Amino acid sequence: MDNFGFDFKDVLNTVLAGIFVASLSWAFGWVRLRVGMFNDRISLRILRGELDCVLELKRNPSGVGVLLGRQALICFAILGISIVYAPMAVIENGGRYVLPFVAVLGMSLYACAIYPLGILNRLSKGNAFVERQRARIELIEARIASRANHLGGAPSP
Repeated sequence: MDNFGFDFKDVLNTVLAGIFVASLSWAFGWVRLRVGMFNDRISLRILRGELDCVLELKRNPSGVGVLLGRQALICFAILGISIVYAPMAVIENGGRYVLPFVAVLGMSLYACAIYPLGILNRLSKGNAFVERQRARIELIEARIASRANHLGGAPSP
């Protein structure tokens, strides 16, 4: 009758494991809330920047040339950086320069084609884009305010 099939160490380990799992769950929830709020703030800035750019181009259509010229200048600067990487890659067998070269190439593709074409596409959509973008901004602002209230602080967009 002395042995009931369990040991005190097993019970203690189970309780400690439960406390550890609960603490870990709380910590992951806290981090997820903070990272989500950071992601929302970045998304809000990007959406506001796109909206401001499109509204500025709607007010001043001659700004399209300025936008395309600025993006071409950025494109050539990024391509210049990739041209600097090319000789280093050849001289040193190139292994460790592949990732930076691909990253710079991706940035140049984004700056040369994707961003300007995206802005021009949004500009062609007109007021439908503006209304949809403002609705997205309001949704993210509400989400940030909700998370800030959950954290007990004031929102800072």
